[in-house]
Amino acid sequence: MRLLVQRVKRASVTINGQEKRSINKGMCVFIGVTHGDTASSADWLAEKLSGLRIFEDLEGKINLSLKDVDGGLLLVSQFSLYASCSKGRRPSFTDAAKPDEAERLYDYFVEKVKSLGIKDVKCGQFGAFRGGLGELNYKRFPLGALWTNGYLFWDEASRASFFIDAGGDTKDVRDFIEAEGLSLKMVLLTHGHIDHVAGIHELVPMAGGNIFISSGDAEMLRHPSKELQELLRVKFDGLEDFKELSDGMIIEFSGYTIEVISTPGHTEGSVCFLITDSGGRKILVSGDTLFAQSVGRTDLEGGDSVKLEASLRKLAEFEDGLHVLPGHGPDTTIGSERELNPYWPR
Repeated sequence: MRLLVQRVKRASVTINGQEKRSINKGMCVFIGVTHGDTASSADWLAEKLSGLRIFEDLEGKINLSLKDVDGGLLLVSQFSLYASCSKGRRPSFTDAAKPDEAERLYDYFVEKVKSLGIKDVKCGQFGAFRGGLGELNYKRFPLGALWTNGYLFWDEASRASFFIDAGGDTKDVRDFIEAEGLSLKMVLLTHGHIDHVAGIHELVPMAGGNIFISSGDAEMLRHPSKELQELLRVKFDGLEDFKELSDGMIIEFSGYTIEVISTPGHTEGSVCFLITDSGGRKILVSGDTLFAQSVGRTDLEGGDSVKLEASLRKLAEFEDGLHVLPGHGPDTTIGSERELNPYWPR
C-alpha cells in the first residue's frame, strides 16, 4: 500500500459540483493499493498514520499526532499512486491492484483507522470515479492491459444501464450488473482500437446485441489490427453484428439524451458522448480524444494530428465546468484542460 499524506486546515471531496465529505484541521490521505498487499500492510500503515507527528505543539515544534490535536481524517482511494511513467509518455497503471482487491483492502484500512481512536474519519467514494446526473449513476471500471476506463451508466429508477468501452475482461462489470439488479441495454464504443473493444464479446448477449460504434471505425471492429493484438498480447476476433453511429446522432435513454460528437484524430471514427439529463446537466465521455493534461496519440491506425487539433477546437467550445470522463487516467473538466493541457488549442 502507498499513502500520500497532506496536512490540511480543511479538506473536502466534491463530486459533480456537490461537496460530499469534509473535515476541518487534520489530514487528507490518498490511498493506493498494489498487488500482494495484505491486511498486515494495512495494519502497519494505519498504526503509523495514527501516530504520525506532523502537527505543531504550543512551542511551534512538529511534535503532535492526529489524535493529539483531535483532528479529522479524510481518506480517498487513488489508484494512480501506482502509476509508472518509466516507459513511453502515457502512465501505466498495471502495478495498481484490481478494483475488487483494492476496495476490500481500502474498506479494511478505513475500519482499522477508526478502531485506533481517530474520531472524525471521512471517506471519498471508492472506485474509479462513481457519480451521477440526477437518477443516472455511473461507475468507472479500469479494464485490460492498459487499464482502459470503461463506464457503466444506470438509471436508479428503471435499473436500465449502458456501458461505454469494453477494453478487456468485463467480469467485474458483469458481476456488478448482476449484484445491482441492472439490465444492460446497449454498449457504446468511442473508437475501434483493441484496448477499447477487446472485451465486447462478453457483453453482447447481455446487451441484446445492441453494440454501437461510429461508421468511421466500423472496419476496425470487424477486422481488428493484428499489430495491436501482438503489441498488447490480446486476442480479439472482431465483431460483425453491430450498429453504426454518425455525428450528431441522438440516443434516448430513460429520459436522458446521449449525443454523438465526431472527434477524429486519434482514429478516423473517434467520437465523444455528451450525456444530458432533463435539467440540462451534462457529462462528456471523451474516449482517447482528450485526457487529463494530455490527448490521444496519432501514430496508430487511423491517427491524424491535424484532425485531432480540429476536434480539440470543437471541444473547446464547451463551458469550463463540463465534467470529462476520459478513456485513460483520471477525470477532469474542460476548464482544467483549457488551463493546464499543453495540447489545448490556443
